[in-house]
Amino acid sequence: MVQDHMPSVYRYLLRWGFSPSEAEEVTQESYLQAWKSIGSFRKEQSARAWLLSIARRVAWRYTQSRVYQHERSGFQSEEILAMIDKKESALGPDQYDEIKLTLQVLASLSDNHQEVLHLRYLQELSEREIADVLQIPQNTVHSRLRVARKSYKAAYSSFTSDLPPG
Repeated sequence: MVQDHMPSVYRYLLRWGFSPSEAEEVTQESYLQAWKSIGSFRKEQSARAWLLSIARRVAWRYTQSRVYQHERSGFQSEEILAMIDKKESALGPDQYDEIKLTLQVLASLSDNHQEVLHLRYLQELSEREIADVLQIPQNTVHSRLRVARKSYKAAYSSFTSDLPPG
């Protein structure tokens, strides 16, 4: 059950701005912590949300440690675009440009807004699961998502209004 969610935890950590090797290290540490605290898992709880909440705490501690020497720079759009570049032959130029624009818009949002959008749309978590991961009330998640969507739309409009007509 727990192993099924390892890719979700790894992707979540990449979103935090970790390099692939750091994300792997923090994923492993998160699973070690999950194993140690398996008794705290409630059956009515989502396993993925429980693991992501552990990963979030481990990631935070990791970023505070001396091991993590460089600053986190939010959404790592350059790294993601580099990975996409390797597969660009499978993408049409319009798809690549749309992904690049989306990443730029996301990078312009606050960390809180990036995080809730990531958990909702990339991790496909419910508002209840997001509340469990972030350890905040579900109403707060709902509000953040609403504001994040509005901010995303405004930023997207701003970015696209600067583009030459295509």
